[in-house]
Amino acid sequence: MSDVVLVRLSTGEELLAKAKSVNEFEDVCIIIPQGGGNLGIMQFMAYASYKTLTVREEHIMFIVQPKQELLNEYQKVFGNVLTPPEKKIII
Repeated sequence: MSDVVLVRLSTGEELLAKAKSVNEFEDVCIIIPQGGGNLGIMQFMAYASYKTLTVREEHIMFIVQPKQELLNEYQKVFGNVLTPPEKKIII
């Protein structure tokens, strides 16, 4: 599976993560509403050590594809995006 998905939990939390199966996720972020209609993302349960997060299926309300803007922010955090070094003239 391994697509990045948006997961709504029965508790109201919204997660952005790589889906390994219907209820198993990796690189999990929580979406945080911010002022002015903006959204922020941060690692879900940053104080816990886990590779895969398993959620009981009865606690998943729905799973949808995130908008491209949200996916871009996720890729900045967890993607393998390489930023080329700045070009400088060496004398």
